[in-house]
Amino acid sequence: MDLFAQAKAQGIQTEFLDGQGHRRVTDAAALKIILDALPPQAPGPLVGHPVVVRSGRPSGTELPATAKLPVAWKIVADSGVIANGESSDHAIDWPRDLPLGVYRLQVSDATTAEDVPLISAPERAFGGEFDRCWLLAVQLYGVRSARNWGMGDFTDLAGLIELADRLGADGVGLNPLHALFDDRPGDCSPYSPNSRLFLNALYIDVEKLPEFQPDAEIREALASLRAGDVVDYVGVAGLKWQALRTPNRAATRILTNSAPSAAPCCRILPASRCSGTNSASRGGNGRRNGGSRTTLNVPRCARARMPARSNSSNSCNGPPTGS
Repeated sequence: MDLFAQAKAQGIQTEFLDGQGHRRVTDAAALKIILDALPPQAPGPLVGHPVVVRSGRPSGTELPATAKLPVAWKIVADSGVIANGESSDHAIDWPRDLPLGVYRLQVSDATTAEDVPLISAPERAFGGEFDRCWLLAVQLYGVRSARNWGMGDFTDLAGLIELADRLGADGVGLNPLHALFDDRPGDCSPYSPNSRLFLNALYIDVEKLPEFQPDAEIREALASLRAGDVVDYVGVAGLKWQALRTPNRAATRILTNSAPSAAPCCRILPASRCSGTNSASRGGNGRRNGGSRTTLNVPRCARARMPARSNSSNSCNGPPTGS
């Protein structure tokens, strides 16, 4: 018996149709590894395999010619025997009214006995008692548009929502959009987030920010990112972080200039120079990178104009604190 026949006999799928409708055949080497890992299976002397019956439908099992008649059988549940009988020929007709469930089938003749699973299944699977709906399932990072930076963003998502509405869809299904590690953009799995409290800033459409003005260098880098066949996470992150610094500096100047009573720490200083900061681990989950905790330091004095913060706690006269 060849590998494919052995796999089929043990219920291992040897081929499938992919998402594009192409037939894919499992590699023989992979099948051999799987088969070698399975324990030896010898068919039983009477039934030889699990039995599946459909509720309300006639079904039966052929017995081998070597079976010594009559053959007795019983179907056993946790509560005890729910059906039993005896066959005087080489076939057993199973009851049509078996309750749905998984049972043990015990079969015996004059010289041997066998115990196999018996499954009583419905005619068809449960289809749901609700109105059917459909939606667009999207990995947002994989969306391409003429204007994005080689990676889908929130503007693309807005367009997808409008498209779904026009097509009559009930929604848009997305991959997780949680914050990842901005200093390790290559660790790009949306299922291994840095935080579930914040969104991934790489999905920001930088061009929506009025302070952003692309130069020739950025335009050249964008052309390369858009031309790639796959998402260049490292390239996208490097370009977006660089582009986002411009509006960030503008916001810092606005905060500084609008708070005349602000403490000196409103000037751009290293985190370790200012004690008047809120310091939180990136994502707030305590992960460490290279042995040191990465922190986000927010000057309290940037909020000096807010009544709740207009007290001496906004000053930076305390001892230095490390990040």
